[in-house]
Amino acid sequence: MLERHKRDLTAMDEVLQEEQSRQMEIMRERMKNRNAAKAKENALRQIKLAEIAKEKAKEAEQAKLYEQAGGDLAVSIALEK
Repeated sequence: MLERHKRDLTAMDEVLQEEQSRQMEIMRERMKNRNAAKAKENALRQIKLAEIAKEKAKEAEQAKLYEQAGGDLAVSIALEK
């Protein structure tokens, strides 16, 4: 009876070890996917920020041309070209 109990405990330990390994693999995969998604999100955010900065620089240049033209829109458009 003692031997049978030891075998049962050994079998349960093996099953537990396999389940823990399986759960760790699932967790690693989730972390990998989460990190990849976060990297993609950060890259998209950087692109968006660059686009905004580019647009602001263009607007600042247009405002500068408008000021140079003395507030005349037609002249500032001609200067821009």
